Amino acid sequence: MKEEPKGYELLKRETLVSRLENELILIFKEYEELRKKAEKEKTTILQDPLYQKQQKLNIVCISLIRAYRDYMKQLKEK
Repeated sequence: MKEEPKGYELLKRETLVSRLENELILIFKEYEELRKKAEKEKTTILQDPLYQKQQKLNIVCISLIRAYRDYMKQLKEK
């Protein structure tokens, strides 16, 4: 199996981190909109759409942290 150059691997990791950061920003904006809507309608914060958005936010945050750790580990090995 052919190994990819380290520079290419780092670029792939950096791209993944950037993509996850952008996804996180979009999810957070949607979450804030849902939170404000829930406050206006005097509904509880734990309603389904809001809760699901928060869960997705958590998953993306964890993925971002993992990707960043992987990226930093590769940089240190260089």
